[in-house]
Amino acid sequence: MAAAGGVAAYASRNFPQLLRWAPALHRLWLQLRARGGLGDMETAYLRLRMDYASGLLSGTVLAGRFAGKRLDELSLDQLLALHGEWQSADAASAALLETYLDRQHGADWRRVHSRSRSDGKQSSRNETMSRDEASEVLGLQAGASERDIVAAHRRLMQKFHPDRGGSDYLATRINLAKDVLLRK
Repeated sequence: MAAAGGVAAYASRNFPQLLRWAPALHRLWLQLRARGGLGDMETAYLRLRMDYASGLLSGTVLAGRFAGKRLDELSLDQLLALHGEWQSADAASAALLETYLDRQHGADWRRVHSRSRSDGKQSSRNETMSRDEASEVLGLQAGASERDIVAAHRRLMQKFHPDRGGSDYLATRINLAKDVLLRK
């Protein structure tokens, strides 16, 4: 009780000074929350949220016949139908859904999906990327040195590698960005 009384007395006397620190404390709170908190990834058809602490994924369909539905409400067959639709409509949405399917259903969904497709295996990761996009993905300025490219790639892969709770989609984009920028 004595400690609480002391804190209350200090806070009441120094209230104006504490208000000056409020923006800095708010920024610090946001940084701490971003480090160990939630990561949102959004495409045209899907919003996927990852809890970095637990590695759990959740998502919401943004457009199409299941718009507004959470991914955990859909059956595997419905998710595979969405994946098939999105492969031709939006490769980024399909790749993000693959991340969710890999995490929730392991490799089993790929076997089921490959049996149900007759057009052969199409990868949603066969993407091209401009040098400007690659620089943006790695957080670099245009014309960055090879050393900067490698360092940015390493830093991002340490954060977003699938073995560390990241996603296959993000790791693929980071690797593609490095390859594009290092290509002569």
